[in-house]
Amino acid sequence: MRDEKCCPRITRINANKEILLLKHSRLFASFAGLLLSVICGCSHLTVAPKPVVAHAIAFDNNQQNAGIIDCDKDGCLVTANFVAKYKQMEVTFKHTFADDGNIKPEGTNYRMPYDCVEHFTQMKSAERGP
Repeated sequence: MRDEKCCPRITRINANKEILLLKHSRLFASFAGLLLSVICGCSHLTVAPKPVVAHAIAFDNNQQNAGIIDCDKDGCLVTANFVAKYKQMEVTFKHTFADDGNIKPEGTNYRMPYDCVEHFTQMKSAERGP
């Protein structure tokens, strides 16, 4: 009480500081609450990409055949692009196949034994991953 009579100005300054501090603490509390609600509220909205699944056969020379023209008892008739992709994948995976010598030209295409086609599908599967 003595301070108020003696120094009324100091008390007003202290009161103003307290009011200012109170306003800042309310502002900080509301900002912290908003930040917490944004962090907690949006954490369940993370979107994981879905795996891509092919729904159509790939094109080769403007035909939707993925490079395989026909299959019979001697193997599959494939395009030159198919054979090039096969050989490129063998280089990438550093894994040649014993029956590669049995890939024979037939006109503008190639005759590929079933073992080589199976080897191609295994490499393609490894390329896509699990």
